[in-house]
Amino acid sequence: MGDLTKNFSRGEMACHDGTPWPASEEKALQALAKDLQTIRDAWGGTIRVMSAYRPLDYNRNVGSKDTSMHTDSSDVKYTPPCAVDLTPATARAREVYALNRVILALINVGAICDGGLGLYDGFTHYDQRALYGRPAARW
Repeated sequence: MGDLTKNFSRGEMACHDGTPWPASEEKALQALAKDLQTIRDAWGGTIRVMSAYRPLDYNRNVGSKDTSMHTDSSDVKYTPPCAVDLTPATARAREVYALNRVILALINVGAICDGGLGLYDGFTHYDQRALYGRPAARW
């Protein structure tokens, strides 16, 4: 299945333009993949990675901030890429909400890293900003 964990692969973590996760940030990728697998195991079903790594220029072109946790813009935010946007396989609104609650419960019991957790229309954002000294955020 995956070459990072049982269910996740490097290809899923690459940018949509084909740019792979930076080799210099392998430690960050491994930490995120580990938490993704914990989320997937707790969820018990398929989770699709909608977006993970985004180079700064790509991130700007899609209208995201330079301080996005998806980028490796160390000149702006001093953290490696450490974010992923996820959706359950069906992407039904109630399941996206339920996935968000599963992630929050895992954070609350210390099973995964605290960080950013955001609920959007159709997906959940999770990042590990707290690993890099940034305060947790919820939206």
